[in-house]
Amino acid sequence: MKRILGLLALSVLLLSSCQTMKNTARTARTESSLYSATVVDIEPATEKRVSCTINPTRKERRGGLNNVKQAVESKLLEKYDADILLDPQYVISKKRSLFGSKITSISVSGRPACYKNFRTLHDSVWSNPAFRGVTPLPSFYALPMSRKGGRSDMGQMPVFRPKGVASYLSLALGSALVEEEEEGYDSEGFGIGALYSVGYQFNPYFFLGAGAGVMFEDAEENTFIPLFANARVNFSKKKNTFFLDYKVGYGIGLDTDGGVFVGAAIGYSFGNYDIALQTLVQEYVDDFGTKEDFDLTSSTVGVSFGLRF
Repeated sequence: MKRILGLLALSVLLLSSCQTMKNTARTARTESSLYSATVVDIEPATEKRVSCTINPTRKERRGGLNNVKQAVESKLLEKYDADILLDPQYVISKKRSLFGSKITSISVSGRPACYKNFRTLHDSVWSNPAFRGVTPLPSFYALPMSRKGGRSDMGQMPVFRPKGVASYLSLALGSALVEEEEEGYDSEGFGIGALYSVGYQFNPYFFLGAGAGVMFEDAEENTFIPLFANARVNFSKKKNTFFLDYKVGYGIGLDTDGGVFVGAAIGYSFGNYDIALQTLVQEYVDDFGTKEDFDLTSSTVGVSFGLRF
C-alpha cells in the first residue's frame, strides 16, 4: 500500500514540473477608415528592437492572456518613456500541473515610439484622396472638393461626363417605310444605320457636335451617307440617366439623289453605353427609270445601341 501511494505521489510531482513554451506575434493595427481633424508624427524611441520580461502576479494572470500582455507592454513603455509599442512579439512560458496551467513568465520585444508634433489637419491635405486612403477615380469622374457656404461637398456623388471632347457611336436597326405622297406609293422593309459624331461636352447635361455615318434601307435598296450636326441632352449628371438625341443634316445618296436627313432618339444611358428608341428619316429624289422625279421619304423606326468614347 505504501508503495502504491509513493508511486502516485511521484507521478503528481512529475506532472507538476512540466513546462511549455508558446510564441506569438502580432503587428499593431491602424484603422484607416477612422478620420480625425488632428495628425501626429510617430518617432521611435530606440533604433533597435528592445525587450522586457516579467513574472506576472496572480492578479495579472486572473485577467487572462491579454491582460498579461498589456502588463509586460506597459513595463517596457514605462522603461523607455514611450507611448506605443510597434510590432510587438511575445515569448510565453507556462507551467502545467494536474489542475491546469499558469503563465510563469512573459517576454515582449518591439520598438517603443512616442507621439510628436500634434497639429491640425489642413484642408488641402485632408482633401487629398491618397492621404485618406481613397482609390483615385478614373479620369472621366470629377470630384467636387470645393467648399460652398461653409459646407464641404466631399460626400457628394462623383460627376459623370465632365467638360471636354467626346464622341458617340450609334448602331440602329428597325423597320423602314418608303413613301411618296403625291402618288400614294409606299414600300416596306428593314433599315440599318451606323452613325458617329464628335463634339464637345459643355457640362454633364449638354453635348454638341457633328458627324457622319452610313444608312441602308431595304425597301428600295438605297444607301445613304448622312452628314449631320448632333445635339444631346442628358437629364442628370449621374452615371445612369435618360437622354434625348437629335441629328439634322444632309444624306448623300449612293444609288439616287440625296436630301435632308433627320435622326431623333430617346433612351437611357448606362455610363458609357446607351439603348434608345431611334427614328431615322431620309428624304431623297428618285426617277424609278422614268423622266419624272419623285420625292420620297424613308423612315426607319427601331432600336439603337450606343457607345461613348
